[in-house]
Amino acid sequence: MEHSKYLLYALEVADAHQVEERAHALKGVSSNICDGPVRQAAQLLERAGRSEDLSEAPQLYNVFKKESKRLLEHLNSLPSPSA
Repeated sequence: MEHSKYLLYALEVADAHQVEERAHALKGVSSNICDGPVRQAAQLLERAGRSEDLSEAPQLYNVFKKESKRLLEHLNSLPSPSA
């Protein structure tokens, strides 16, 4: 997930605007596949960026990563579609 890498970088350099932008994009992607926990975590990161208060962003990012990992594990466990 390209946006996820850029989100982590934005957090590392404390760029609130980029945190908001990347989290917004990730929120949209997760909404497209109907995953509530990933979307909610991205939404909280987006709000942190918008408010320019990144004090809780590292913890929020950890929740986002945990939920993303859970989603990917679930998707990988699904049977392959028949050709």
